[in-house]
Amino acid sequence: MPTATYLVMCSTGTICSMVKFWRRDKHAGNDQSKLGSRVLVRQDPEFGPGPWPAEPTGTIVGDLDGATWATVETRQGPERMWWVRFDEPQHDADGDGPYKESQVLDRYLRWL
Repeated sequence: MPTATYLVMCSTGTICSMVKFWRRDKHAGNDQSKLGSRVLVRQDPEFGPGPWPAEPTGTIVGDLDGATWATVETRQGPERMWWVRFDEPQHDADGDGPYKESQVLDRYLRWL
């Protein structure tokens, strides 16, 4: 998995949310047809409860540049990650969080 980085988004000097994201290795895109789509984030059957054990629901959103997805290098090769805003803040499999948004690999999404 690419190096994870944690971004604290601040407003008027206070922490308002934490976002988990990965470094962009290849390129990004803006698929307007998916913007606003509802998704379920599934657990990984081969990696215990990860990456999001509660299997949250959320909405596809854009990043600060308006991109809804990015292609990143994983152990399995290049994969698409989508920006998801969770309906409720979530803790990841490591117990970190709560996060309001995260990039999520396409293989963990079920489109609702």
